Amino acid sequence: MRRARFLLRSRQGPFELVGREAPPSVDPDALLHLDLLQDGTGVTLYRLTGDRAAMRETLAAADPVRSFDIFEAGGTTDAFHARVHFQPTEPVATLLSLVSEHRLTVDPPLEFVDETALRVTVAGKQSDIRAAADAVPDALSITLERAGRYHPSTDELASVLTDRQRQVLATAVAVGYYDTPRTATQADVAEALDCSAGTVGEHLRKIQARVLREVAEEDRALVPAAAET
Repeated sequence: MRRARFLLRSRQGPFELVGREAPPSVDPDALLHLDLLQDGTGVTLYRLTGDRAAMRETLAAADPVRSFDIFEAGGTTDAFHARVHFQPTEPVATLLSLVSEHRLTVDPPLEFVDETALRVTVAGKQSDIRAAADAVPDALSITLERAGRYHPSTDELASVLTDRQRQVLATAVAVGYYDTPRTATQADVAEALDCSAGTVGEHLRKIQARVLREVAEEDRALVPAAAET
């Protein structure tokens, strides 16, 4: 099983999935779900920030949209989710067909890089990933950003961390805090994040505790039960 991350960029203007995308008063944070149904329609789940009423009006006016729901996302007060059932248009219709045809798994979230580009991660056989990439329509440019083996346990470990914890961890790795020998201090991590070293230390302790707890839970089944005395 292989995993590959691609950057898809529209050659024809804004990258549209449902006919009309977010209005200027709404920022699309991520696409949490994208699926092709048996009847040829698609379903998406967006996480967005901004004016919900404007997004509702935009979706209501989009011809490909069959139905939609807007609901709370939690966290910040202006964040929300939009679940959209739509009739795919090109080139998105072809993309969804390729995912289905080559039995690929889309690994969410899909990230909006800007209004013309979407970052997508898929998992599947290497030959299937390559065949799907080769068949991407000319309306899109495709760039392979990363490829490797698919390790579900690694992704599950990342999922137990909050967005802020993942940011702190990624920064700590980037500046060399976890290098051997260590080439950065908590103060260096704090400077990169524009916060205090004490805050970084607290985040790192919680990160290590949560990750180690998950690893211990996963390995517990491998440890033989202690013999009764």
